[in-house]
Amino acid sequence: VRFLAEELADDLGKDPSELRIAVINEDSSYGESIAEGAIEAAEEFGVAFLYRDFRPFFREGQDRARAMGLYMQKYCGCVFSEEERYAKQIARDRAAFQQSGAGEAESFIKT
Repeated sequence: VRFLAEELADDLGKDPSELRIAVINEDSSYGESIAEGAIEAAEEFGVAFLYRDFRPFFREGQDRARAMGLYMQKYCGCVFSEEERYAKQIARDRAAFQQSGAGEAESFIKT
């Protein structure tokens, strides 16, 4: 919210109070702290901000999406979640590689 109010409003030729901002946050560990920061910034810049916590409906939403046959991505798409998505597979591949005896070649290549 702070970035949008300080930077984007000016670029758009708008006053921050004219902005309507929606923030979608999937990560339950940061939900409240993100909302608190957004509420503070919204008050500071006079931006309308409405916080709703939809986490209690997460499972129901997933069940409904499955029933409708909708595609559900397993990660949010940011760089960090994409790295996390592939980290497990990389670790499995590395372990299999080292277990196969090819790990010796890996240490040779690094030097």
